[in-house]
Amino acid sequence: MKIVGYRKQQKDDRILTHSQVMSYDSACMLKSLGPELTTDVAFPLPAGSQVIFTCNVESTKQSTNFIWDCLNNKAVTTSVLKGDKIKSTSIMIAVLYDHHDGKTCICTANVDGYNASTSIRIKIDKKPDLYLEELVSCNNSSLATLSCFISTEMPIYGFTSWTHAYQGTLIRLLNGKMQGNHSILTIDSCSYEDTGDYTCIAWNEYNGNSVYANKTVTLFVYSAPVVISTSILENQNGSSLFIRFYSYLDTTAIWVYQNIEIRKSSQSIQMLNRRTVQVQFYNKSIDCDGYIASIIFPSSITGHYIVHLRNEFGEAQHTFQVQITKSKDLVASFDFRFLVFGISGFGIFIATTAGAAIMFKGRRYHNVIHIVSPLETSTIPIYHCAPSTEPVVHIYDTVNSGYLEVVNNDYLYQQSEASGANDKESDEISTTSANTVPCYEEID
Repeated sequence: MKIVGYRKQQKDDRILTHSQVMSYDSACMLKSLGPELTTDVAFPLPAGSQVIFTCNVESTKQSTNFIWDCLNNKAVTTSVLKGDKIKSTSIMIAVLYDHHDGKTCICTANVDGYNASTSIRIKIDKKPDLYLEELVSCNNSSLATLSCFISTEMPIYGFTSWTHAYQGTLIRLLNGKMQGNHSILTIDSCSYEDTGDYTCIAWNEYNGNSVYANKTVTLFVYSAPVVISTSILENQNGSSLFIRFYSYLDTTAIWVYQNIEIRKSSQSIQMLNRRTVQVQFYNKSIDCDGYIASIIFPSSITGHYIVHLRNEFGEAQHTFQVQITKSKDLVASFDFRFLVFGISGFGIFIATTAGAAIMFKGRRYHNVIHIVSPLETSTIPIYHCAPSTEPVVHIYDTVNSGYLEVVNNDYLYQQSEASGANDKESDEISTTSANTVPCYEEID
């Protein structure tokens, strides 16, 4: 701020009159208290912005005149008594355009013939000015509309894609629908994944260059709690049920078994604690404020347990299926023992079978004829027969080649009638042989 005060110089050393002293005092006060020139908004300002210039002066004199040298606009002056001083104010309203950039607005105050002035240099921002609501909300499954308005003096301007972010993490890019100098983004059905900050980005062209500006609006979605994960821990001491869920509002958890609410008691320990949970926002994992609800049973009962999660805008529920089973340690031990016993039993079976096969391999049974091939070494005791007192035809008198003869019954039947006489003689010999008991002598 530049303040200038001055008065006429005295050409001689004569004593000043009372009126001259008062004029001198007025000049000194004017120099120390003003004027002061301000604007309602800070520079730089976008082209097309409306600005209010205010020039203030405090003095003991009522005759204060303001002289403006600013954009050729007219000003309005008012005066207000403030104690023993008078506060005079002059206001001028102007609309700034690109050609006003770099110009100076000067306010000069004249009090009883003495002048003081101050000035402000105008600076126009080449970026477009954006207007956007700071906060928008919607209920779950309802429609949400975000509108971005651009104000610029430049003839060439436009919009880029909206950005959706949550807690500083970029979620996605969305294309708005441009209507004149508006970009409109519509969300047909709000869900918790739409919560976050939406940034409108606009540009205009200045001296062949694109100058960008952006503004952000926050969207709140009022939705019921969202279940993130569940787990069941079962052992010989009972069961514990856990559920993680997302809700930025105050939430209650109610546990139900067979349509009866489970009250807090020594038989069931219930807890509900705030925790940071990972929530999926359009396939992006974000750490959010959430809850963990749990219930612990010292002795479990098989059945369905339902938890109801409620906040101001809705309810979510989940069903747990609890089954009474042995603890995991016992089950693991049982499975291991079963495996060991199975392998041991199978090994015993194999060993027993092999031993039996070895024991019975060389055993010879009585009344069983063992045919030894010419290449096989016989281990059967050999008995020699002493000659009989009478010539007896014996079946072992004929040398056998050691191979079994294939018998064709049909062929034998056809030859039976042709050899009748020989058969009769053979029968007589066989009868005689049967009636004769041979005498055997064992040779050592």
